[in-house]
Amino acid sequence: DLVNKERGGDAIDRPVISNTIKLFERMGMDTLDVYNNDFEKPFLDGTRVYYKAKSGTWSESMSTPDYLINSEKAITEESNRVKAYLNPESEEKVLAVITDELLAKTQQDLLNKENSGCLVLLRNEQNEHLERMYRLFNRITDGIKPMADLFKQHIVELGTKKVEARQHRISNAKDKETNDDPEFIKDLIAIHDRYLDIITRLFNNNNLFQKALKDAFSDIVNRDIGKFK
Repeated sequence: DLVNKERGGDAIDRPVISNTIKLFERMGMDTLDVYNNDFEKPFLDGTRVYYKAKSGTWSESMSTPDYLINSEKAITEESNRVKAYLNPESEEKVLAVITDELLAKTQQDLLNKENSGCLVLLRNEQNEHLERMYRLFNRITDGIKPMADLFKQHIVELGTKKVEARQHRISNAKDKETNDDPEFIKDLIAIHDRYLDIITRLFNNNNLFQKALKDAFSDIVNRDIGKFK
């Protein structure tokens, strides 16, 4: 209850909690059995309940970027909380519970949220939020692939527009069609360079994003446009 009050912004007597935790540790007689069974397990259960409720509230009221900002803040605060008065071995378990409730169980909703999901961030070049999204979803097992799939979808959309523009030029051309279209080539190179740079700067050169970029361009450049690929 005291920890939940602190999570809510109230000041609490941290030394009291720290001393109580030490008592649980000493009762284990050189083991953490008492600490694990009588404190840690119910503490983790309570943490899950707390952040499950937070996740529901945040999902209803916040955009994806704001939700992720609050989630990252919660992870940092819980890590600091363990360091302040819990046993160090609890940190990984506490953060696993928070990551599961705030991120793993809500990932699809966050990625696809109307007006603020991953595709919207890509279209609006919201690089800070995209970097945070990558950083947080990278905490989840297989958490990057759904984001990389949307990354590929976005690049295919951009490339499709350039293909359609070339098709329009061809259909309206008075001269004989040729395979010489510098504008089209420059447009595709610009897209590739821009998103390769994003992969490098924001996504730590992650292999899944590199593959997404490659696959997207395999789709785009291998389409028949008039007489020529």
